[in-house]
Amino acid sequence: VDKETKQQYAIKIIDKKLVLRLNKLKYVKTERDILGSCKHPNIVRLIQTFGSAPSEPSLHYVMELCPKGELLAFIKKTKGFSEESARFYTAEIINALEYLHMKGIVHRDLKVC
Repeated sequence: VDKETKQQYAIKIIDKKLVLRLNKLKYVKTERDILGSCKHPNIVRLIQTFGSAPSEPSLHYVMELCPKGELLAFIKKTKGFSEESARFYTAEIINALEYLHMKGIVHRDLKVC
């Protein structure tokens, strides 16, 4: 929570040793670059990153909070959508995917903000 604005954010903490052990450094950098380059209302915003100094044990991504979590969990919690809701979410997803594809990006992790 930002002390001045009271705005809530999500912080993704990434263990550097684990990233290196699993040989995922390329994926972590790609995620950071893609999130940092996207400016779209249906795509989570990357606000800031820190922890890139060699002495830091973790990377931190400060992101827009999506309080309802992943789309699948949301669907399960609500026990499905009405046809109207399904149309709405489908249109929102297509809108975001069109934006990503226009930028030459394909992504698989959908969340509800």
